[in-house]
Amino acid sequence: MIKPEPRTFGDIEDTSLPLAVLVHGFPDTPHTWRHLGPELAERGYRVVAPWLPGYDAPTNEPISVGTYVRSVLDARGTYRADDRAVLIGHDWGAVASYGAVATKPTAFCRLVTLAAPPAGALAAMFSYRQLKRSFYSGSFSRSGSLRRCCWSPDSGSRCGRTGRREYDPCEDVLELRRYVSPDNIANVIAPYRASFNPDFADPAAKAEAAGDIAGSAGTYAVSPWRRRRGAWHRHFGPAV
Repeated sequence: MIKPEPRTFGDIEDTSLPLAVLVHGFPDTPHTWRHLGPELAERGYRVVAPWLPGYDAPTNEPISVGTYVRSVLDARGTYRADDRAVLIGHDWGAVASYGAVATKPTAFCRLVTLAAPPAGALAAMFSYRQLKRSFYSGSFSRSGSLRRCCWSPDSGSRCGRTGRREYDPCEDVLELRRYVSPDNIANVIAPYRASFNPDFADPAAKAEAAGDIAGSAGTYAVSPWRRRRGAWHRHFGPAV
C-alpha cells in the first residue's frame, strides 16, 4: 500500500502566507476538506489537510488521542507555520485540536472546531437523549461493527441514505474505502478503544493525551468559547 500524501491547497511552500491546518475526523479522510481548502487558499492561506495516524496506512504502533495531538503539532512544524497559523478540526480532528492548543497554546492564533465541543462542555451534554445518539462510540470500539457498516457488499448503495437529505455522502464513503480497509480498520478505531481501555493508549503520547483532557476542560471554563452555526471557535490572537 502506497502511503498517500496530505492534501494541500494554495502555494504550500510560500511561507509568506499564513498556514491553515485542517484535521479530519472519523470515519473520514483529508478529502472532506475539498470544499473549504480552496476557499481558504483564495483568501490568502496555504492549506494542509494531513491524515490522522492509521488512516493512511496500517501500523503496529498504538494510536490514541495523544497520537493525534502529536500529529497535528508535527504538521505545523513540517510546514513551517508562524504565529498566524490557524487550526480547524472536525470530530476526532476537533478533539486532537483541543489537545494541540492545550499542549502548545502559542501554536495557533485561532482554533475552529466542528462536531465535538471542548471536554469541559461534555458534562452538560450527556443527557439520556445524547447518550442514545452516541451509542456508536462503544459500538465502533469493535472493528467488526465498522467493517459491516463501510465494507458490506451493499454499503455503497446505502451510503446516499445515511446522511442528511441535502447532502450525499457517497463520494466521501468511497474515498474512505480507497484507503481504510480491513487491514487498518483496527488503527482507525484505536482511539475509541483507548478511550474505553487505557491499556490501548499510546504510551509515547501520554503528555499530549493529558493535555487534551485537562487543557480543553480548563480552557472551556475560563476562555471565550462561542458556538456559531454548529462550530466552536476560540480566538487566540489577532483576527485572521
